[in-house]
Amino acid sequence: MFPWFRAGDLVFIRHCNVESVSVGDVILFEQGSELLIHRVIRLIPVVAAPGSGSLLVTKGDAAIVEDSPVAAKQFLGRAIRIHRRKRHIDLESLERRMIARIIAHLSEFAPIAIWPLRVLKMLFAWGVKSPKRTAQEAGRKPNF
Repeated sequence: MFPWFRAGDLVFIRHCNVESVSVGDVILFEQGSELLIHRVIRLIPVVAAPGSGSLLVTKGDAAIVEDSPVAAKQFLGRAIRIHRRKRHIDLESLERRMIARIIAHLSEFAPIAIWPLRVLKMLFAWGVKSPKRTAQEAGRKPNF
């Protein structure tokens, strides 16, 4: 879920009903023996069993393909807050909810945007060294 969540972040999850989840929400769910946190990009109403809610179609922000739909029994809760070092990010604020919805709606264009970024990342990882690393490898102090 990078860049929304980063390594070392503490994510607070609130247990709620599946019916209260909307597009753009980040949810915790169980898939097989794994716990996943992904964004809801689409809701599929379940017509066959009235009152059973919707299936939630999720996808990681940096993922290219959607996950298999999440049923109510797999759903564990919705992310409400992130603690990143000394910073607290409220995911239920109006601003964050609007950004989340925009990200969810733009996720169908993810393959178009992500592949060029991954190629650039690989190019920089292979060919570009920072001045600090180069100086340290040479055994001298960087001059900046």
